[in-house]
Amino acid sequence: MRKLLYLLTFFFTINQIQAQDPTFTFPVYSSHKNDFLNYTSNYETIFEGCTDINIRISRPSGFGNSEINLPITLSGTAVINNDYTVSYGTNSIEVSDESSTIVIPASSPYVDLLITPVHDGVLEGTETIILTVDEIIIPGSFQTSSESYSFSVKDQPNLSLTVSSSATSVHCPGDEVILDAQLTGGVGQYMRSPFIQYQPYSYVWEQIGTDPTQPVNPQKTTDYVVRATDICGTQFVSKSVTIEVPIYPDFDATISPAYVCKQDGETDLCVSDLYGGEGTSYTYNWSSTSNNSTLSSNQCLTAGKGDYKVSISDICNTTPLVLQNTIYLDEPPVPFFEYLVVPNSELILEFNNYTVDTTDVSFKYRWDYGNGQVSNQEEAIFPRYDEPGTYEVSLKTVSDISGCVNEHIEYAYIDRYYFYAPNAFTPNGDDVNDSFRPIVTGTKSYELFVYDGFGKVVYNTSELTDEWDGTYEGKPAAEGVYIFKVVMVKEADVVVFSEQGTVTLLR
Repeated sequence: MRKLLYLLTFFFTINQIQAQDPTFTFPVYSSHKNDFLNYTSNYETIFEGCTDINIRISRPSGFGNSEINLPITLSGTAVINNDYTVSYGTNSIEVSDESSTIVIPASSPYVDLLITPVHDGVLEGTETIILTVDEIIIPGSFQTSSESYSFSVKDQPNLSLTVSSSATSVHCPGDEVILDAQLTGGVGQYMRSPFIQYQPYSYVWEQIGTDPTQPVNPQKTTDYVVRATDICGTQFVSKSVTIEVPIYPDFDATISPAYVCKQDGETDLCVSDLYGGEGTSYTYNWSSTSNNSTLSSNQCLTAGKGDYKVSISDICNTTPLVLQNTIYLDEPPVPFFEYLVVPNSELILEFNNYTVDTTDVSFKYRWDYGNGQVSNQEEAIFPRYDEPGTYEVSLKTVSDISGCVNEHIEYAYIDRYYFYAPNAFTPNGDDVNDSFRPIVTGTKSYELFVYDGFGKVVYNTSELTDEWDGTYEGKPAAEGVYIFKVVMVKEADVVVFSEQGTVTLLR
């Protein structure tokens, strides 16, 4: 029988290769083990420390199920175990020499050969790896031809990171700033969307997040650092951006107590000496200490007596300053006084202070007697008036703290007191000194009594203008000495006093 010699040819391409004679060839399939580059325009490019090449050599049909020993040679400008490593089989058997033999185990349909470039960090330019499957000759059985596959190994392109922000400073602590990191270069630049499984770049902002764009609300001046890498994860670049945050002084302000002079009165309770915070605009929120409902949003609160508080904020919403104070009732007692004419005196009044104090207010008295005389004493003096007339007299109570005033006014009338009585009269019808009448001024009541020598009342009147005509019960009274008595009360007085004397009746 004549022996047949079979020639087997290996083809190496980036995709599945159909041999010229599928019965006597080893189908070879080469792909990136790191399949993210399947979505790039550089699928056939290998990058140091990032992508591997997986070459699958399949058992050709008709070859049988016995073990196959394939001699291979590695050449090119790249050096095995320095620039790349090679392993094959399910147990990752290492290939350490340029010329080696790999095995397709018996009954195994294929063997995988893994070529892994080493990332040495040295810029070497493009290097080549040539994989040659050497010929196999079995005399009298078959022979394969030598086939080679060449591919390039490139350095990873450098990464370039830019970091920007929507603002380099803020007006208020907590204002939002948008940070943005953009990484370019590296192997990631060769990836094309859509990114189904892998992203070309990754970012880590310290203590923030992993999105390239980050909103931040700095409370103080802060350096924001981002660390980025590409799909390979072997190069890392970092950059930072500083956001300046102003430091405003702490709030400070005062509220002085206020006072109302009446139970239902209102006054202003105001914030003063306000300092600190952002300093251009403030917000006020007034409320009662027992009720948080807003009473006013102004710098001053107009209100009646009570305890109040105010919360003060600036446009930066700095922690509010809360102050409180009180509107006090400072009403002094209502004054009251009465006056009398001093008996047996000339144009002198007596004033009596009847003010009842039921308050806790400290106050003073203020007298004005209407004649130019004033006094701060509680008890009145006895003022003398130069002329008869009506005088406006006032008594004020004035609080010591806020000067609240209550006042009582009386219009005091005083007339000059005058009394004259003639000592004789002649009721003889000659129209000269025919009657008896005392002359009196400065009294509000008056009564005249005339007695004979035995004490009998011979005449009585309460009219200042009435005169005794010297008769008794319609008949002429006897000549002689008579006693008179005048009972009176002065104007603005209650004291009854009298004047008396004798008058001689002559005919």
